[in-house]
Amino acid sequence: MRILPPDPDVPAVVYVARSKAEEAGKDSTGDQEAIIRARLEREGGRVVAGPAHVDHASGYRGNRGPGLEAAVRAAEQARIEYGAAELWVWHTSRLGRGTGRLGEARAIGHLLYDLRSNGVTVRSVEDDEFATNEMLWGFA
Repeated sequence: MRILPPDPDVPAVVYVARSKAEEAGKDSTGDQEAIIRARLEREGGRVVAGPAHVDHASGYRGNRGPGLEAAVRAAEQARIEYGAAELWVWHTSRLGRGTGRLGEARAIGHLLYDLRSNGVTVRSVEDDEFATNEMLWGFA
C-alpha cells in the first residue's frame, strides 16, 4: 500500500481536442491546453498528471479518438493511485457531441456517469457547471 502525504494535490489529467483541420498559424489544441493549465494554477490544489492527451477527431460523427481513451485511462489510474483525480477539458463539447443512440457517437452523459462511477471528476474551464452538475448533463 502506498502512503500519501497529508492533503496531496489532486492529479489533473488534461484532454484537448479539435474536429477539423486548422488554418495555418493556429494551434487551437495548444491554446486549449494553455488555458486549462492556467485555470489549474489559479484553482490550486492540483498537479498536472503527465502530458496533455490530444485528439483531432470529431465528437459528433463518432467518438473522440484514442487521446480521450488514453486520458480516461490516465485519470482512472491516477484515482487508483492517489484516491482522487480530475479530467480537465476546455469545454465539455471536447468530450463528444453524440446522442448515444444505436450507431451514433457516445453521449457526454454516458461518459460522465462512467467516469463518476470510477471516482473521476470531470471539470471544464468554459462550462464547468455542465461537467459538475448532474442535472445539466443532458444539456451538455
